[in-house]
Amino acid sequence: MEQNSITQSLNVVQQENLKEHRLELDSMGSKPKSDKKPLIEDGAIISNLGWICILSLTISGLAMAGVGSGL
Repeated sequence: MEQNSITQSLNVVQQENLKEHRLELDSMGSKPKSDKKPLIEDGAIISNLGWICILSLTISGLAMAGVGSGL
C-alpha cells in the first residue's frame, strides 16, 4: 500500500516537471528567429576550411602511399 502511494506521488511530480518543460519549450518556440544573413567573410572562412581539409586528405593519402610502398 505504501509503495503504491509513493508511486503515485512520483507520477505527480513527473507530471508537474513535464508541464514545466513543455511551457519552457513553448516559450522558446515563440521567440522570433534572427534575420541575420550570413556574411561574405563567413563564406570565405568556410571555403578556406574546405581547402584545408582537401589538402590534409591529400597529404595523408600521399603519406600512406609512401608507407605502403615501403612495405
